[in-house]
Amino acid sequence: MASSWACPACTLENESMHLVCDACLRERDADGAAGPNQFTLLSMNAWFDDVHTAARLDAIVRTVGDVDAHAVVLQELRPDMFAYIRPLMGSLGFTTRSTILPRGYGEAIFLRESVLPHRAASSRDLPNSVMGPRQLHTVTTEFRGHPLVIATAHLESLKDYQAVRLKQLQWSFDALNAVDTPWIFAGDTNLGNRDAFSMPAGIKDAWIECGMKQDHKATWDTRINRNLNTPYSAQCRFDRIFFSESSLSTSGFATVAKQKLPPPFDVFPSDHWGVMSRFAFK
Repeated sequence: MASSWACPACTLENESMHLVCDACLRERDADGAAGPNQFTLLSMNAWFDDVHTAARLDAIVRTVGDVDAHAVVLQELRPDMFAYIRPLMGSLGFTTRSTILPRGYGEAIFLRESVLPHRAASSRDLPNSVMGPRQLHTVTTEFRGHPLVIATAHLESLKDYQAVRLKQLQWSFDALNAVDTPWIFAGDTNLGNRDAFSMPAGIKDAWIECGMKQDHKATWDTRINRNLNTPYSAQCRFDRIFFSESSLSTSGFATVAKQKLPPPFDVFPSDHWGVMSRFAFK
């Protein structure tokens, strides 16, 4: 892999492991993305508010194409949002076995079938949910002959439910570790700045592993992203990517989808930034 890449927008030379430009935050183009022994996963809370929904989903799908993602996990999809985005993702070669129940919103996992073929899929209710049922969704796939599980969830939100989401996170880790297969777990964890927990042995956080770059720490930043028009400013790392370290390594992490939609829209694709990471088997 090249030691650097030039941003096509501002011409800055960026380090090879960086997935977005350090200067202008443009996503790295597909021709500079993962090599043949790597794959890229993108996770994003798609924001269930009915605000310019089609235009926002179009922008999310463009981001998927721009960064040449191979696995995409989305949260906060209303049934109509899922129906809209599914054929758009299909045009990029993605398939899904996810379903969104008509109860409000849910999560979906999309795999680029030519790279990560579907083998099996399942969903299990998270424990103690008062906003649910919220679920841990998993798909079994393989990459270049290596079995792999990809998982997503949307953990309990709001500060009053800190203990619940921490239990849900540990339950998810335990459920994934119970299967003797390398795994990646990405989604909206709703882990706030005061939600301290000890990382279990054998599990890594992609942002931490890739150097904890502060420009890519916050995934919910109301100072910049005013989609919700909150009366306060907050920076939280709600969206995270965890993985089992025994067989997997990561070589890049970035927050993406950080540009507003063009006029006449005055919104970002979501109230969250997307997060992405590049992986390889050891």
